Amino acid sequence: MSIDFSYYRELLLEKKREVEDNLKSIKETSSSNSELGLIGELSSSDDHLAEYASIVYEHESALTVEKILKDMLKQIDAALKRIEDGTYGICEVCKKPIGEKRLKAIPYATMCVHCKSLKEKSARK
Repeated sequence: MSIDFSYYRELLLEKKREVEDNLKSIKETSSSNSELGLIGELSSSDDHLAEYASIVYEHESALTVEKILKDMLKQIDAALKRIEDGTYGICEVCKKPIGEKRLKAIPYATMCVHCKSLKEKSARK
């Protein structure tokens, strides 16, 4: 299998821009969202407690999404480095080529479908 490195480099760079834009949007939303600062001003009425719970939930959800996006960014950067190193598209476990369909779906994949499914099965045990 001959890998078109320039195609995947562009695909990864596009994905990286998308992730960075999403991270920027989350940071802007959370910094402009001063709702957490208002928590001290809320009374203990049921409506305010429900509002508080909603604010905390949204904040925690944003933090979770931010962590996932940061992890994805690291994976994308690692994939770009593998392109430079000439190891892109090779499974880190079995050292066989990662299928083109998998790379198109997840361009920062480090394992072929077979090895990834084995890893997931062993993690479930």
